[in-house]
Amino acid sequence: MVYWYGEEEKKARHSNIRFINGYFPQAELHEIPKMDHAELVMLYPQEFYRYVKEFLNLEYSSVK
Repeated sequence: MVYWYGEEEKKARHSNIRFINGYFPQAELHEIPKMDHAELVMLYPQEFYRYVKEFLNLEYSSVK
């Protein structure tokens, strides 16, 4: 599991991040530089797609 959040929304997501860390200690937290909430997916869909493909390839390779 990966929890992505924008660097500029980190303060607003503090409780979410704490929850994820507490209930899913195996989760990987990934801060997207210079992004606010949903900015990556809404304004930079190609970049978002790159992140998704990278995540899926890593997950798939670890299943083999």
